[in-house]
Amino acid sequence: MKTYYTYYSYEPWGRGYIGKRGCQCLPEEDIKYFGSFSDPSFHPSEKVILSIHDNEEEATETEVLLHDFFEVDINPQFANKARQTSSKFFCDLTGTTNPGSAIKRTELNKTNNPMTDPLVREKLKVKRNNNPEWNENVARSRQTLESREKSREAAKKQWEVPGAKQALSERRMGAGNPCYGLHWWVSPLGETSYQSECPGDNWQQGRVYKHEETS
Repeated sequence: MKTYYTYYSYEPWGRGYIGKRGCQCLPEEDIKYFGSFSDPSFHPSEKVILSIHDNEEEATETEVLLHDFFEVDINPQFANKARQTSSKFFCDLTGTTNPGSAIKRTELNKTNNPMTDPLVREKLKVKRNNNPEWNENVARSRQTLESREKSREAAKKQWEVPGAKQALSERRMGAGNPCYGLHWWVSPLGETSYQSECPGDNWQQGRVYKHEETS
């Protein structure tokens, strides 16, 4: 049975991405998926499960609320380039970055966004009120964003100290590097592991298993 969930993936010191996903496994086991984003500069490594649903319709409705709440299409803290509506994505159709684009996008949102329909908003409000977990997940995601922003500001202040970057670089050389001595390993079945020692028989170093040629 397919399970649907909404998630928030993010860079520890950068932006985030809110999306919806359907998978055959448990959401907490879907650890390798971080979103269908198209921004090549976005590299998330962490993910928080926001809500779990039995069908795609409910997951989409929750995604709509989250996108609308955080305004992900215009919020620079997010890698989302479009905002999910009930049946399609809403984005800047002009394909430009001039100031007029935001105005056109706002006008399109007023006419094409189903969230402006009072009946739709009331339906989603009822669903939200009947699901306390949803409110808890939204609050947690908001706290995550605020906490990440505070951490980023603190990191910026640390970098302003003269010689801070050089000191960090020296601390991470050799054994001070958290990846020191670690290697990628791959099994004949394509399983990968990142550790210092070989995890099992027939595992090879690398990301792709290289079959030995036989004469």
